[in-house]
Amino acid sequence: MIKTCTTLAVLGLMWAQFSCVSPKKLSESPPVKTAEQGISRGANASPAIVDGQATSLNSPKDETAGIAEKPAPEAVQKVAAEGPKPTPVEPEKELAYNSPLPPKAATAMAFPRKEDQLDSLIFRLFGEGVSVIPGSIKANLPLESGAFAYFVDTTSSMGISEGILMTNGSIQHALGPNFSKKSSHKLGTPGDPDLQRLVDNRMTYDACVIEFEVVPAGDTLAFNFVFGSEEYDEWVGSKFNDVFAFFIEGPGVEGKKNMALLPDRKTFVAINTVNGKKQAGANQGFFVGNGQNQNAQIGYDGYTRVLKIRQAVQADSTYRLKLAITDVSDPSYDSGLFLEGRSISSYSAAYQLRYAVGRYGLSRQARAQLASILQEVKSGGSKARLEIVGHADSQGEDSANLALSEKRCQAVVQYFLSRGVKEGQIRQAAWGETRPIGDNDTQQGRAKNRRVEILVMGQKLSKD
Repeated sequence: MIKTCTTLAVLGLMWAQFSCVSPKKLSESPPVKTAEQGISRGANASPAIVDGQATSLNSPKDETAGIAEKPAPEAVQKVAAEGPKPTPVEPEKELAYNSPLPPKAATAMAFPRKEDQLDSLIFRLFGEGVSVIPGSIKANLPLESGAFAYFVDTTSSMGISEGILMTNGSIQHALGPNFSKKSSHKLGTPGDPDLQRLVDNRMTYDACVIEFEVVPAGDTLAFNFVFGSEEYDEWVGSKFNDVFAFFIEGPGVEGKKNMALLPDRKTFVAINTVNGKKQAGANQGFFVGNGQNQNAQIGYDGYTRVLKIRQAVQADSTYRLKLAITDVSDPSYDSGLFLEGRSISSYSAAYQLRYAVGRYGLSRQARAQLASILQEVKSGGSKARLEIVGHADSQGEDSANLALSEKRCQAVVQYFLSRGVKEGQIRQAAWGETRPIGDNDTQQGRAKNRRVEILVMGQKLSKD
């Protein structure tokens, strides 16, 4: 349930200016194994269009035609005489197209607004310090396709309360609770070449793409998102590696860069890189399993925790952004991206306060740091904005961690209010353990997660 910390009442889940939101925490239930053995998937899969070329999954191009062969070494001739060893066969799965919609039951997630223009939908993504270039917003699908929409979740069960959902199928299959392990809808669109390069040039299908141009006012561009999928967890490690990316092009950025990375700033977000498997490279600390009929108000079998992205940019410069999600290796089983409303923002400075276990008071060192931030805010005058967000590690009860993150947030907010910063200049939130930046399975990672983040928002502040 949404908990408001300001004196102003706000409706539902809309991020009210300068309000404090404390969503219900995520379930730590282990992922449910739903592997289906022996299922055939796509023996006669249809071709896809990539860069204007029709290609079949079952008819790979012969790259060796016309190349003269050298005589094989003796050892190779011996192996050839004995016959080839059997090669591992990748799993196949049933092609599921246009599966039934979720049953009509009470659900906290909904799509309350039917936008009639793409611009009005996309504008809901932008917060402080970002201007959109008029006429730059475009998508590869019309609004009526049902592939993307504005959503709200009154429980914030996955850590995001409202924003835009993009899918490689139907938005309806994202509605929870989870009632099926293979919900799917075929969009019939081609794949995306940029995403295809991320997944070792596997064929891609059913791409949903939105692009626009922005001008950030600060030197950092930020956004928050969750990625979920029906491919979890039974198809982890297979070729069915559905993927999402958020590309940026512009001054100071080399080529077309994918910003949607894990905190290591190297790993992109896909089925095989973030999941619940107990294996190297699974990044389990950033994954939440969601077996059938669990409490989370999301229909996918699993999803990431909220991932916070920060990208260095040049203030007052124009950047081209591209959001894209796609099926990989076949057009079956839906995946979705939940992009938090008003989270695409720009700020001029970012700070963190770290805490010992269970603590929320301000140490002498913390007060000295806050005094420096206070001077920076005052130099910006009434236009300066602060965003203050409390966090906790995952040790202990969920409710206790959420309360602890609220206390940390409030202590910092009160410091600024008592020193002349206006209430209307501060936006505050507390998220408990739902937005980790470190691995909660390690002591070092938990220390990173016990924090308060302070962002100086919206504009370059004057230093004179």
